[in-house]
Amino acid sequence: MKASKLNTSPNTTDVWIIGNGPSRKKWNLKELDGTTYGCNVLHRDFSPDILLAVDPGVIFEIVNSGYKGQCRFSDWNL
Repeated sequence: MKASKLNTSPNTTDVWIIGNGPSRKKWNLKELDGTTYGCNVLHRDFSPDILLAVDPGVIFEIVNSGYKGQCRFSDWNL
């Protein structure tokens, strides 16, 4: 995972996109400064600012888990 800045304005903040691979285990996700986007089942270990999922099985798991964070799904938004 590499940090990168979106250079769209002088007031830009850091944005982190976090996947499910083993490389994320070496990061303390709670220490990331900026907006966090998480993919799929990341909610099992960390609550990102926005959780993204497109797989119906993963969406079903997220909804049934009672996850309360902000989500963006391929078929609907919660």
